[in-house]
Amino acid sequence: MDYVAIAIPVFLVLIMLELAVSRRRKVRVYRFADAISDLSNGVGNRVIDALAHALLAGVYHYVHSNWTLVKFPGGHWAPWVIALVGLDFLYYWWHRASHVINCLWASHIVHHQSEDYNLAVALRQEWIGLFTGFVFYLPLAFLGIPVEAFIFSGAVSLLYQFWIHTQLVPKLGFLEEFLNTPSHHRVHHAINPQYLDKNFGAILIIWDRMFGTFEREQEKPAYGITSPLNNFNPLWANLHYWVEIFRLSAAASRWSEKIFAFAAHPRWRPSNLPPGAPPKAVFADQVVKYDPQAPRKTRAWVLFQFVLTAGVMTWMLFARDGLPAWLIVVVSVWIFAGLASMSGLLERKNWAPPVEWARAIAMAAVAPMVMQ
Repeated sequence: MDYVAIAIPVFLVLIMLELAVSRRRKVRVYRFADAISDLSNGVGNRVIDALAHALLAGVYHYVHSNWTLVKFPGGHWAPWVIALVGLDFLYYWWHRASHVINCLWASHIVHHQSEDYNLAVALRQEWIGLFTGFVFYLPLAFLGIPVEAFIFSGAVSLLYQFWIHTQLVPKLGFLEEFLNTPSHHRVHHAINPQYLDKNFGAILIIWDRMFGTFEREQEKPAYGITSPLNNFNPLWANLHYWVEIFRLSAAASRWSEKIFAFAAHPRWRPSNLPPGAPPKAVFADQVVKYDPQAPRKTRAWVLFQFVLTAGVMTWMLFARDGLPAWLIVVVSVWIFAGLASMSGLLERKNWAPPVEWARAIAMAAVAPMVMQ
């Protein structure tokens, strides 16, 4: 069962509710182009997850069936509890590693690129994070956790983390001592120097307290990444840091450092280059956000196209088991082309309108075959 796909309508309702509440409080927490970029990354994540889910579930099931160290009796409650707590613990280490190892940060950086902080940012998920996280979660298979409990625990973790991406919920008293809350996660997304690489927990904040990465929210957070992306294209969002790593590797004079560039800390520099500058002080009220303005008609068209694209994605997620492989590939390409063209329209890129026309022609050609 795809728990996240089922929750998508609830996510969208809560986003609209947050938007309404923020307007009533006269606090601007959404910008149209940024929100579309966030949601576009989420759509791409779900498509890739749908394509890779069976493969990864099969690998997990194989390890569990052949290499497990613990055998639980059928129907026992213990593996489900172990899965929830164990996945939360392993998530902490995956998340922490994803901030300090370049090849992992190249994927996870996508989730941090938005300069806003709202429920839409919760859906801004990296496209290959599924694969990097899976490696960290495999110990659960060795511990005898069945694939059903593993998938359920992963969904619970992801669904929980949705609601903590908001500025509208204040600190929550004693809950702050053991749960990850909106306040703790605002710290995690902030680029203020004292907040960098803090609060990695998913559901529980106790791991951060135990391993020295906990920080309370005090100064007003500024959001984004320390070198702003200044681009709303989700394809580039998922590729840009890989380009930076390859450039860094190419610039290194030693072969050992060329290779190490992929495993180094994001602030590391080869010995033949000047050291990177330390993080600068950031004041949230002085941040100038990347915000190109598109005409009202363009925004209306992009909104229509996004709703259509999200609808097609949702249909594919629920119908994929009965669809031919060629159709899944065609629909997936159509979706990704749309995610790129929508950002291009908002940024007034010359290549975006032809891509939109190509998508319209492709849909007109394929739709009759689907309806037969």
